[in-house]
Amino acid sequence: MKTKWFYAIPILLVVLVAGGLRINQAKGHESSPPADPAAVTIVNGAFNYQGVLKENGVPVNGNRDMTFKLLAFCGGDGPPPIGPITIPVKNGMFSTALYFPGQEGFFSGMAYVLEVWVGGVKISCQEILPVPYALSLRPGADIKGSLSGTSALSVINEANTATSVGLFAQSGSPNSPAISANGPIQSYSNSILVLSPHSMVVRDGFPSMVLTPQFDGSMKIETNLDQDVIVSLPVSTFGTLFGTPVKIEGVEVCYRVSNVNTQIMAAQVVKRSSAFPYYDLYISDLTLRNSTSITCFYASASSNKIIDDSTWVQFNLYFPGGAGNTVYIYTVKLTLVEY
Repeated sequence: MKTKWFYAIPILLVVLVAGGLRINQAKGHESSPPADPAAVTIVNGAFNYQGVLKENGVPVNGNRDMTFKLLAFCGGDGPPPIGPITIPVKNGMFSTALYFPGQEGFFSGMAYVLEVWVGGVKISCQEILPVPYALSLRPGADIKGSLSGTSALSVINEANTATSVGLFAQSGSPNSPAISANGPIQSYSNSILVLSPHSMVVRDGFPSMVLTPQFDGSMKIETNLDQDVIVSLPVSTFGTLFGTPVKIEGVEVCYRVSNVNTQIMAAQVVKRSSAFPYYDLYISDLTLRNSTSITCFYASASSNKIIDDSTWVQFNLYFPGGAGNTVYIYTVKLTLVEY
């Protein structure tokens, strides 16, 4: 039997694509490259393996049957091997793409070796080493740089199923966070703050108003007098969330009135101000509303303002006088944003 010597250069093309990971690396004297075009398909998950095969010191020409095993250590356990597969060898050189099913979960920073068999004979067991920049994906590694106007790291999952996750983090310690940040954390998703109408109060100067919480969660507002009145619903929320200022984008209100002569004249989101007239408006919707069936409307802020003082939702109501004139407020929801 001929003696065989095998020299191989493993090249591991590390590209994590399951979560859409992109790493931007700044270069000192070069301008930033243009933005990447949208990917049409996900890149192949295989990595390339090249080598030089000699028999009795002579470079091989022809086909050889090869088997490849991904192992935790030489002679250890691993996933099912690849092969035997027939690989053409020319002047001793060969190249093949290797993909072990499920390998996306294997290459998470743990060390592996690759055993190579030729013609049923084990001829090599080599440690798999990453290309230098792939070390930024190794546990404990840092991604550092000075990038103005862009992200040092972007994670994008374009799938739209209910179980699709852009970024997952987990900590094995009950006392350590899965994610921590030295600086503000910002979200571009809206948050909805649901307010209970049962917390509604009558503004000073309207003693004849009667507010009665209802079993369906609404607030019944009534008076026998012919008058304009104001009721308020306090807002308790964060002014900043994880270091990022919170702003009000809009308010949704569901209501009904007992008759068309009873009206909501204004729905406003208000905050305290230290200057006259001692309040400022986030939102002011002056549309007259007198639906006798439960109806919802949404009012948007002309510009998103930061919540930086005492805040409340305010309703200006008109009652024509007489018994049975009521307004019911069912739902009040604030849309909060961080941008």
